Amino acid sequence: MPKISVIIPVYNAAKYLKDCLDSLNKQSYADFEVVVVDDGSIDETKNILSEYARLDSRLVVLSQTNTGPSAARNKGLDHARGEYICFVDADDLLHPQYLEICLYFAQVNQAALVACSYTSFKEVIPHWERLNVAAIPFVKSDSPVLLGCCLGPYAIHYTVWGKLYHRSLLADCRFPEDQVFYEDLAFLYALWAKRPTTVSLSAPLYAYRNADSSLTHQGAGLRHLADFSRALKRIQQCYLPPQLAEEKRFLIQDFIPSILKNLLYRCRHADRTIRREMFALFGKELFLLRQAGWLQKKGNSWRKFLIYQCLIQMYKRGIL
Repeated sequence: MPKISVIIPVYNAAKYLKDCLDSLNKQSYADFEVVVVDDGSIDETKNILSEYARLDSRLVVLSQTNTGPSAARNKGLDHARGEYICFVDADDLLHPQYLEICLYFAQVNQAALVACSYTSFKEVIPHWERLNVAAIPFVKSDSPVLLGCCLGPYAIHYTVWGKLYHRSLLADCRFPEDQVFYEDLAFLYALWAKRPTTVSLSAPLYAYRNADSSLTHQGAGLRHLADFSRALKRIQQCYLPPQLAEEKRFLIQDFIPSILKNLLYRCRHADRTIRREMFALFGKELFLLRQAGWLQKKGNSWRKFLIYQCLIQMYKRGIL
């Protein structure tokens, strides 16, 4: 069985898929499989996958009707055979030593989670320098939430990609299939609540393609708020145990302000036909956050905190 399973959900990914698969073919570590789940593509994706699978037996291609990236990742998890798992998006790239480096730090530190930094690009493919693995700076922690809330080169980002997971860590965790947006958050924070031994690397080993067509760049909509609400309810449930009080405090003071800032921006820039409804849903969510004790001044600017209070009052009075 392969040591590592790389899971890639794909949907109409023909434009960039070859670049992604080529970056896997160039890996310095060879004992891995690639589980690609085609989520009902209607472009040339299927032909590209057939071509690469014919040339490399490590590539396993699965298909399903279009049900979203969460369902595709879950299907990948069901079929993955590796002791370690990582996720890659179909338009992104990996440093040639990505798997080698992540596995090295996982084994040396007996870590269930290894996270790396990333670089962002549009069309020009990054130039990768060969790295001295043992010399890469890192930090080790038993609380990935606290690393996720820190600043600097060792901050863990709110994405499922750019990480290597031991299979045992994923045993009872699934991606929420009722979410299109923020599904990463619900999945990650369920894992992080287990407080796995975590290594965070400062090296940018993952290249995120900043494509205008990606889900993160799609226009603001009501689905963003609905999915945020679903994700947040799941996260709040994970951090009820008293032994996670410190992690919960960090989430309230760092994670929540960051997400709210993003949602406020989406509301302000929503299409005029749904803007009022967006603000109404946002006001309701803010009200529920305050009731649960998850909306506090610390971590928010005074200006934004006052805006949130105003939106809560407008929601309560039925003005929105």
